[in-house]
Amino acid sequence: MSLSKILTEDFLTCSICLGKFKNPKVLGCTHTFCQHCLQDHLDRNFQGQSGFPCPICRRQCDLPGGGVNGLQTNHLLVSISHTLGQVEKAKAAKKCKVCCLKNVLNPPTARKVWTARKVCVKLVLQTNCFIKHQGHNCLRINIAADKRKEKLKFHVKPIEKKSLLFDQFKTAAEDQKASVEEGRKTAKSQYFCKDKARNRIHIYDNNFVLQDTIPNPRAAEKDPFAGIAIDDDGNIVTRCQGSNEIIAFTKTGDQVRSFHSKSPHAVAVNSKGHYVVAGFNTLTVHHKDGKVLKTAPDPEGKYTKHIHCDVNDGAIVSDPASHHIVVYDSTLQLKYRYGTQGAGDGQVGRPCGTCCLDNGDIIVTDPGNYRLHLVSSDGEFKQILLSKEDGIRVPVDVVLNRFGQLVVGEERGGIKVFQL
Repeated sequence: MSLSKILTEDFLTCSICLGKFKNPKVLGCTHTFCQHCLQDHLDRNFQGQSGFPCPICRRQCDLPGGGVNGLQTNHLLVSISHTLGQVEKAKAAKKCKVCCLKNVLNPPTARKVWTARKVCVKLVLQTNCFIKHQGHNCLRINIAADKRKEKLKFHVKPIEKKSLLFDQFKTAAEDQKASVEEGRKTAKSQYFCKDKARNRIHIYDNNFVLQDTIPNPRAAEKDPFAGIAIDDDGNIVTRCQGSNEIIAFTKTGDQVRSFHSKSPHAVAVNSKGHYVVAGFNTLTVHHKDGKVLKTAPDPEGKYTKHIHCDVNDGAIVSDPASHHIVVYDSTLQLKYRYGTQGAGDGQVGRPCGTCCLDNGDIIVTDPGNYRLHLVSSDGEFKQILLSKEDGIRVPVDVVLNRFGQLVVGEERGGIKVFQL
């Protein structure tokens, strides 16, 4: 903020009209007001009285025989106001402030100078008026520029080189982006669906034509696959609750690895490639080789839980029996719970699958009410995205594909695609 603005706001502003002082009158308490503001104040509140309280400090002030007009004018503020006015006029006209303050007729145009000590960059007269720079080793701007031209060139060269490299990098990045976008348009999508009744995983193309089937190697134990996820190696990760195992398969059905995880309900994969497992009463992060990296308690689930990792590697756990989802941060600290039983806004019936948008918002399936909720990143209800009227029936899972479409899995095996 400029000095003139500070002076105007702090010392040259009337407390009644909040404007710049006009004919400022000072009271015995030293507070100052515009003459017309003070007159109006007295006419409305103290007409015919010989004294009145100051509008600011309430100290009793005497009114002279001449009324408000007879009060003493604050000549100091008048002088300061006049000086600031001259400075502002000089600044607007790009004239020398020193000459304007000294009332020099037709003051010449000012220009910048540099001092050798680099502490003084002032506007001075073209006619060599260095009044404000006595004792300074000043140079005209053109002389200073010539002296520094070589040094400037020295500093500019690497910048020009970096600018050229930046342009080359930008071009390469734009080409790569165009290539990726083209690849997205032509690439084939795959969807992995668990067939609970037959205890196997089906692989579909983007037209939902069956491409392959992976049987459960633990089928003899009659415990179905659940909680399918894809890891950073492109493997299919699932759990087998009967054998307390997390199992990873290639997309051709070959088993890659398996490791023990107590009472696993569901599994997800975070951005670090770690497996995040929702257990019966725990939440555990495993390295893909099975090593436990961190664990935390999670309320017991009467029904099978579902889990999804958000954009910040937090965990979203659905608990159908309690009719809510529980959201944890990347350190497995509880952030919030969303949902209560019911059919209103913010209420859900047996929530199952979830997915996360890039901005942190969460999409929650609500199979009990045949709808999908959009929930903010801090756990507030935003809107119902889809409902029975949109043609969904008992939605139990949801995913956002690379085209920005919502793919909804229904309880009886139906898969439907919606454009957001």
